[in-house]
Amino acid sequence: MKKKLLLLLISFAGLFQAICQNIQKHEVIHLRNSIYVIRPNHPKYGNPSSVVSIGKEGVFIADVGPLEYVPNLIKSIQNLGGKEVNYITLSHHHGDHTEGLEYFKSNKTVKITTQNQRGYLKNSRIFLNGDGHKKESLPNLIFNEKLTLFINKEEIELFTGKNKNGHTGGDIFIYFKTSNILYLGDYVFLNHFPIIDTENGGSVDGFLDNLKHITEEFSENVVVVPGHGTLSPKEFKLTTVKDLKKYHKNLLFSVNWIKSQIKNKKSLKEIQDSKLPELFTSFDKNAIYIKSKTWIKIVYNYYTKK
Repeated sequence: MKKKLLLLLISFAGLFQAICQNIQKHEVIHLRNSIYVIRPNHPKYGNPSSVVSIGKEGVFIADVGPLEYVPNLIKSIQNLGGKEVNYITLSHHHGDHTEGLEYFKSNKTVKITTQNQRGYLKNSRIFLNGDGHKKESLPNLIFNEKLTLFINKEEIELFTGKNKNGHTGGDIFIYFKTSNILYLGDYVFLNHFPIIDTENGGSVDGFLDNLKHITEEFSENVVVVPGHGTLSPKEFKLTTVKDLKKYHKNLLFSVNWIKSQIKNKKSLKEIQDSKLPELFTSFDKNAIYIKSKTWIKIVYNYYTKK
């Protein structure tokens, strides 16, 4: 009996290890030229994207993901011919995109952000234990509104939103100008309601302002990389600025509808019970984070507590 139990435990341990290895495996999608999307495949974090440029001149990463996945991220980069990571930037401070900074403590890696975002990384809850980043893993290069890098025959523009308060209070957008690829982090939740971190500088107005500005500044055929995406075996989907225009229009419609209910003196519960127009029924399907009742609460609280 004891022998059978031991064999069962060994078998279970082996299965668990195999599952963990599979979870931590990264999916690699080649976009154009030196640009790749590399991401883990696990619903816990909703598949946070790392957008990477790899070439003879070095490695640039936009978003490093959760700490536990960084070794496999590095392995994927090495398999593509990359060596040391030269530059890292971050779309925003949330841990599913930035926790892995802890892995890059050496000053050999230039870590780029804005002053606001550096403050969030230091003081906000990034890790599961509630800590922010320690000094040695914090970004070591600060810019205000725009910074341009040239690496691997790619011109990379880092820029802040028109409104400094959007998804968070420290959002950065990354435009791979040569390849015509735009990484917007958590501004892309097509057919789903977005997360707006109002406790860390986020705002409904700012999120909508920044989406609108992006759609006005970039041509419709620019390829847009989402900060999160479908889980395997479903195909990873890119989008375009044209899709973002429709997304902005729908979100604005939902916000104006909620504002009209507030104007009519409806309570939060009354608005939630009324439900959003039928257009948004699909937004609730397979929603990972924000369903319509939560979206109504976010918008209601934002406009009633301003």
